[in-house]
Amino acid sequence: MTNKLGLPQAKPVNKREQDALIKAQKFNDAVSAIIAVGDKPFIAMQSFTALLNIAPKQSDVSTRNGHKYIPIGILEARLDQFFFGEWNTENFTYTREFNEMIGSIELVCTNPITGNEMRRVGAASVQIMQDKGTKVNQFNDAKKPNSLEAGFPKLKAECFTNAVKGLGEIFGRNLSRDKFDEPSGIIPEDIVTDLNIKPEKLEDE
Repeated sequence: MTNKLGLPQAKPVNKREQDALIKAQKFNDAVSAIIAVGDKPFIAMQSFTALLNIAPKQSDVSTRNGHKYIPIGILEARLDQFFFGEWNTENFTYTREFNEMIGSIELVCTNPITGNEMRRVGAASVQIMQDKGTKVNQFNDAKKPNSLEAGFPKLKAECFTNAVKGLGEIFGRNLSRDKFDEPSGIIPEDIVTDLNIKPEKLEDE
């Protein structure tokens, strides 16, 4: 009787031995899966993904117009924390549609486990302020002076926030969502726990 690695596997004689063999088999199966795809550090990767999907601290969350969000300064601090400062933004693009500015941006982070890039695209729009009571087709004459002085940086910030949320729950992915799921790892939970790398929930200071 052998396992998936071709190693001999004794027949259990009691429940304790049976439980031990089941646990060993799970470990062997996990190791076999890792070897089969090139010895990737999947356990560390799985743990890092779990860290990104911890619920944010309540003190990090603000509310505006009934919607929960994490302020941009906290998002930047969390990026520094989880990616050791190895992140930046690229390809900020924008266009105008009548009285709105529409934009997108790419967030680029270096995965601290694999060293590979993690990219997320964020998109948003902001309204360009115009005189009260005027119609959209009057925009060119009714646009408030210097309205883009505040509106344009806001567009970039909203695109950035939208991109960061895609990294995981710790960045606000599931705020204001009624239904969502949590990612489940492919490495058995008891193996991750035995290696003392199970993430703990962040607590408010």
